[in-house]
Amino acid sequence: MVAKIATVPARMEPAQRIIKKLGGPSAVAALLNLHRTRVSSWQRSRASGGTGGEIPQRHIRPLLEHAKERGIALRLADFFAKPGSASAHGKAAKSRAA
Repeated sequence: MVAKIATVPARMEPAQRIIKKLGGPSAVAALLNLHRTRVSSWQRSRASGGTGGEIPQRHIRPLLEHAKERGIALRLADFFAKPGSASAHGKAAKSRAA
């Protein structure tokens, strides 16, 4: 007998990381006056009706302002960082010596 293995959807970054930093989908939804499911959709793939990990541009400024007011480390670059990149983890890029 072969056991079925549930597939875990790929993390939809950077939205998932930013939403988590700001307190989760409900907190972000309240901040932006949106329904929680709208914010959650940012963490779903485009094939599943989401944004593929992208946060709509009109919400970036309010999220950055909220983070700054509360001392949460969040930068504009975080909204465009790819998982595993230096900026995605807040690390300075290292220059390569020839």
